[in-house]
Amino acid sequence: MESREIHVAADRFEVSSGEALLVTELSSAIAICLYDAAEEAGALLHLRCIVKSSKPADVTDTTLATEPAQAGPAYQTVISLVKRFLEDQKVTLLPEDVSTGQPRRLRFRPSMGWVHTHN
Repeated sequence: MESREIHVAADRFEVSSGEALLVTELSSAIAICLYDAAEEAGALLHLRCIVKSSKPADVTDTTLATEPAQAGPAYQTVISLVKRFLEDQKVTLLPEDVSTGQPRRLRFRPSMGWVHTHN
């Protein structure tokens, strides 16, 4: 049985159950995958990370303001905030997968909690 793929764009989320795969490409972004074992469902939240500077930037919806290697502290701050929020909500957390460099493709099967990333 072949499953359908649902693309999750930047600054969007998708919720799914069943055999659907949630897929996205990460570049200067964070993906949060949530899995509910009892319901065999989950969600993928795709957030762009834009580092603010003191001078105005010429940024459009399709422009990423920074590359991950330059935004290390900003990423760590966002990851820390998300982790604290989820811990406060009693969500079990698995280790995060942080990478810099080339964009990465993420595939998430919400019905099983399965996540796979590759360049």
